[in-house]
Amino acid sequence: MPKTKIEFFDWCQERHLTSDELIADLFALPIKDVAAWREDVANGTKLALGPWVASVAATFDHFIGDDRSPDCVALIPRTKDKFFKWCHDRGIKQTPVIASLFRLSDQTVRNWEKHVAEGKQLELPYWVPITIECFDHFIGDTTEPDCHTRIQRLPAMTFASLKKWQNKHGLETYQDTGDMFRIKRQAVHNWLQRQSLPDWLAFACEAINLRRSGKSRKSAK
Repeated sequence: MPKTKIEFFDWCQERHLTSDELIADLFALPIKDVAAWREDVANGTKLALGPWVASVAATFDHFIGDDRSPDCVALIPRTKDKFFKWCHDRGIKQTPVIASLFRLSDQTVRNWEKHVAEGKQLELPYWVPITIECFDHFIGDTTEPDCHTRIQRLPAMTFASLKKWQNKHGLETYQDTGDMFRIKRQAVHNWLQRQSLPDWLAFACEAINLRRSGKSRKSAK
């Protein structure tokens, strides 16, 4: 996984991300940052990248696998239609079951279904594909209707367990943690201010734990 800006652009090139716009969109980066990284490569300076880049690329590669076709990044479930396809392909079709698995409200799932039907507001936050990566570890390659029962019922993340996880992965600041999940520093700060952590956090953190321990597995294509 890319640890330097040179390796990052090589990774992008291999996956047919040929424009700064495509790269910025996939990695939730300002396009000016992508341009600045290219300039750093040209100058041979400031080449190191934060650990979040390799982590996010690893999540994407969980879905891309060895596919290097021109549209291989389309395999990443970044939109609501692909989210429901992942669910339906595994026999997970009932709204309450989907809501329970992803720790969403039934209404949120219904809203997403409506967005798909209307073809609007399709983009999903990064926590969805990284949660699916975690689920794929437990489900494996099966498409049985009851495969969702294999997903471990992880306890909700607490501030104590989050701190332990941050220390384990060397995340010292709000920005470091936000970068790992492609959310703003302020969002992480708000967790502390409101004394409330998002429901998806336990699965997202576990996906990174499994991957770094070498226990993560690729999903079926």
